[in-house]
Amino acid sequence: MKLSTLYDSRVGKYVGFGEFGMKNAKHYNTQEWKMALMKSSMPPVVRVHHTDPADYGVRTILHCSVLGFYPQKVQVSWLRDGVDVSRDVSSTDVLANEDWSFQVHSYLELTPRRGERVSCRVEHSSLSQSLEVDWGP
Repeated sequence: MKLSTLYDSRVGKYVGFGEFGMKNAKHYNTQEWKMALMKSSMPPVVRVHHTDPADYGVRTILHCSVLGFYPQKVQVSWLRDGVDVSRDVSSTDVLANEDWSFQVHSYLELTPRRGERVSCRVEHSSLSQSLEVDWGP
């Protein structure tokens, strides 16, 4: 089944693909309750885990999944003992889900040290303050 209509948070309205999708988008954009729902915020669910079994002193990759948030704009970063990490970090693009929410995945390659705190920090408009989720081996 092809997607014919979706809500595009960048433009703040439904967009359609093809004649049927454009007709649906026009209809959805006139429904105030539906537009209000789509413009409301949904906070992210954040999970931090390792991609392979991790142990102290062994190089591994940590994975921070940021799921189900809306609107699309989000900031994800990594902390080691409270200090921002910029090396050995990569992320996916922000991906759209079928329910008009979004997800993004960030990765940190590191050699864990015993006693250190490694966290994924997420900043999003639905949160009153940034959310930090710790990783634990």
